[in-house]
Amino acid sequence: MADYRREVQRRRDLAVGLLREEKALHFHAPQGGFYLTLAVDPKIRLDEEEFVIRLMEEEGVFVHPGYFYDDESGTHLVISFLTQQGDLKEGVGRLRKFLHSVQY
Repeated sequence: MADYRREVQRRRDLAVGLLREEKALHFHAPQGGFYLTLAVDPKIRLDEEEFVIRLMEEEGVFVHPGYFYDDESGTHLVISFLTQQGDLKEGVGRLRKFLHSVQY
């Protein structure tokens, strides 16, 4: 169990590190769990549903909309960091690419 916990922490740290510099996303690093909730800058004028559908169609990345988790104000995304580190890194890169294509 301790090995599993360390691996999940490594993946969390990877996701946080990759997303920390993204100015269009705001979050607090989770202290536990398997998910990271991201608030999207309101200057990006996509609602949650449009955001997640376009991200899936254009970049092949699946995230949950925040309303699945009762985030009701603004646009929120929820990502899992349980995926393999290589896939996580690739997915975060595609998310950032998408953000830059729809920014402001």
